Order: sequence, then C-alpha cells, then structure tokens
Amino acid sequence: MHRLPPARPVRAHGCRSLHPHSLLGMKASVFLFHTGDFLSSPDVQPMEAHEVGAYCLLLFNSWQSDRPGYLTADANRLRRTARLSADQWADSRELLLGKFPLAAEEPSLRCSPRLVQEVK
Repeated sequence: MHRLPPARPVRAHGCRSLHPHSLLGMKASVFLFHTGDFLSSPDVQPMEAHEVGAYCLLLFNSWQSDRPGYLTADANRLRRTARLSADQWADSRELLLGKFPLAAEEPSLRCSPRLVQEVK
C-alpha cells in the first residue's frame, strides 16, 4: 500500500487544512476547522447567519479552485456560489467582497489573501 507524505498544515480564518499540493498532486478536500477561532474572528463576528454561510461557501470554493485561494471576479457567479438571493447579495456584497479583493496580478480574479499566502 502506498503511503501519502505528511501534509503541511495551512491556516485561513480559523481553518487548518492540507496544502493543496501535498497529496501527490491532488487537491486537498479536507481540512480541520477550528470553530472557536472562526467564530471569534473580528471578520466573522459582525456577520449575519446568511453572511457567515456565504463566506464559508466562498472560502471553500476558493480552496477547491484550480488556483487555490482564488475566485472569479464575476459578481453574478460569486452571488450564485455564495447561494444568496439578489436582495441578500445587494445587502452583503460589500462585506463579502471585502474578504476577497481583486487579485493585483489578475483583475479578473478575486482572492483570499490569507489562503493565497498559506498556499505559498
């Protein structure tokens, strides 16, 4: 039986995960989620329940993207990824997109700076 090499822990807003390139070129699909760190984060504290869910969906999808830590900059696709109604998105867009600024090197993408840093 082939054994996988040890994975390097990665942290993002209270989340610890496996480095996406540590599993023999496979994306890491599992990570430890430290609820205390996440819930006590000053970024998460002011969020409504639907915003927390949307933020998690955006983080998870950015982790699973072909370029871990990055998402499209297309607002409608982001809204659908976050599973928010048009009204919810209008109310929460600024808060959520503030966590995923435009990527300086590629303005057609948004990124989670913390996830991008951890992947490096």
